[in-house]
Amino acid sequence: MGFGGETTVPSDGTAVGKLNGTVVTVAIGVNDWGQSKPLSTFVSDYNGLLDAIRARQPQAPLYCLTPIWTSVEGFQNGQGLLVRDYRQAITTIVQQRRASDPNLHLIDGLTLVPNQLQYYLDGIHPNDVGFALYAANLAAKLPS
Repeated sequence: MGFGGETTVPSDGTAVGKLNGTVVTVAIGVNDWGQSKPLSTFVSDYNGLLDAIRARQPQAPLYCLTPIWTSVEGFQNGQGLLVRDYRQAITTIVQQRRASDPNLHLIDGLTLVPNQLQYYLDGIHPNDVGFALYAANLAAKLPS
């Protein structure tokens, strides 16, 4: 299931949880940066998203992916934040929650698609080759 163009919305976790996937991945954050969502709101929304997934699927392996590389890495949004600030927030959230949720995992999105424009349509969205690499690299990090 995917939500194109979406920022982090806690209630989306309910929709994801209803699918009863055997493995759940969450890859979100760049649109929050692009919409200049304050970091405190992002943290609250991301925790809410995970809470909503866990309400439906408390034991499913849940993999949180930090945002992949983008060509806007050095640009500040309207809040003065960089994409890496949202990556760090996700990392911190997952690290904190792992103490009580051993089925929660973190995947560094920067390891999924090479940090080169040739793998992107527009500097943000991967092209077909970039998505093939994303899929293969992600699959290698998930249980078989």
